[in-house]
Amino acid sequence: MRTVLQAIQNWEELAAKAEFQAGRLSLLCRVSPRQLQRFFKLRFNTSPSDWLRQRRCLLAKNLLAQGWSNKAVASDLRYADPSHFCHEFKKTFRTSPRLFAAGLISDPSVQYDFQPAKNKTHPPSQTV
Repeated sequence: MRTVLQAIQNWEELAAKAEFQAGRLSLLCRVSPRQLQRFFKLRFNTSPSDWLRQRRCLLAKNLLAQGWSNKAVASDLRYADPSHFCHEFKKTFRTSPRLFAAGLISDPSVQYDFQPAKNKTHPPSQTV
């Protein structure tokens, strides 16, 4: 029997819409938190919370690589505060966001060339 969860293709989009919270993700998927846990264990071999934390930190890594400040990343990705963001980033990547942004850590999984902006406190402006 095919479940509603097996049909979902846009997990990253749903994660952002759920603000990276497992409870909200289960509501968006219209399943119980326990059903979501079982599905994630089978599909991603991790818990929904761990998977969401990893996705959120990957987005943070991309923003830092674009020159965003810790404060701006924390605000944009709705961390409780910059300290919480730094803790989660370090837990995921084993380095602080400051060291990553400064380019002191070489990570082969990072596939962009960037020059960190100095004293940048706001996200880069976007022109429409």
